[in-house]
Amino acid sequence: MDSIRLFTAIELPEDIRKALMPDNTKIHNCRTVPREQIHLTLRFIGPVGKDVFEKIKESLASVNKWPAFKLESAGCGFFPSVGRPNVFWTGLKQNAELLALRDSVDAALAEAGLEIKDDQKFVPHITIARIKDKIYHRDMEALKKLADFSYSFEVRSFTLFSSVLSNKGAVHTPESVISCKS
Repeated sequence: MDSIRLFTAIELPEDIRKALMPDNTKIHNCRTVPREQIHLTLRFIGPVGKDVFEKIKESLASVNKWPAFKLESAGCGFFPSVGRPNVFWTGLKQNAELLALRDSVDAALAEAGLEIKDDQKFVPHITIARIKDKIYHRDMEALKKLADFSYSFEVRSFTLFSSVLSNKGAVHTPESVISCKS
């Protein structure tokens, strides 16, 4: 294996993932995210060599002085826009603890030798579906019903994932779990 595709994310509790993606959910012209892969991405890292992968794991292990905090839902929407939707997502309220955790992750990645570029503002969201082609109003409404509930959960850890792309979608594998201070 020449390179490993990586990202860091917060995993959601099973009950919230199940509510966001009920059994047998199918929406016309959409590929829904498998329930077990629903997460909040903190930082997409991309492909790295095996040596850099080991440095990243070591650096992220030092991110252990952050307190547990609560995340709350905050609506839903489409990227890049409702007029040209490619992705449907449910949002999370941005808060100081989430931003501090992301900054700590970025600092650890920089310590491992990665150059962190922020081309876009961090918008906390959970991808629910990828839209393949034209989507009709009824299908948009069906997607919105998936995210039509309020939820909150406590964040006590984040995960370094590897990701392999396939024609059936990405397969994510947890590589390391980093917990908050007790």
